[in-house]
Amino acid sequence: MKKSRNRGDGLGAELDIWDKLLECIPADGVAHSYGDEERFFERYPAEASLLQERYGHRWREGKKSVNQFSMSAFLAGRLSELSDEGAVAKTWAPAERPWAYDGVISHWARG
Repeated sequence: MKKSRNRGDGLGAELDIWDKLLECIPADGVAHSYGDEERFFERYPAEASLLQERYGHRWREGKKSVNQFSMSAFLAGRLSELSDEGAVAKTWAPAERPWAYDGVISHWARG
């Protein structure tokens, strides 16, 4: 598996975000909705709090982030890098639960 060129620097590297995100995706072969990022909050509360403080999070704060770039966008970008590496597979499907306002969201399965 080829590692993303982005793993060497920046906030993602500081937080070791790729390995942590990978740990949050069950190894059951099922594509889980991106809304399941709740696992990230449960397993890594300090990192999640830092990202929420920096970028904002619509579902948790009840409003759209004042930034153009949200915490969800940051995490989805890192998941896309894991997809480029072949570690996860990305699909698109209808959003459910609190994320239904998005219509369609990414779903991720271990690659």
